[in-house]
Amino acid sequence: MIKKSIKVPPMQIYFYRAEYSNDIFQFLALPQIHLLRKILIVPDSTHPDIGVEIETNLSHQEITTALALVEDGHVMLDDQMQWNVPDLKRRN
Repeated sequence: MIKKSIKVPPMQIYFYRAEYSNDIFQFLALPQIHLLRKILIVPDSTHPDIGVEIETNLSHQEITTALALVEDGHVMLDDQMQWNVPDLKRRN
């Protein structure tokens, strides 16, 4: 019997703001963004921007690289933040 173990990076939660919903859809359409466990899109009633929270095992650098590929992704790049799960639980 052959046993293999695969090391899977821990899930991270990222939050960023997008200027338009189309920016979010362009980001989600990228081939690099196939490892999302969860996405939450939250319209902001006080701003025209849209809040986006994703849970993934992609690294912060992988997310940053993907955001840079979005044509109007400058708002997302400037605003991105990363929390690990214990930090997120503490802020709620």
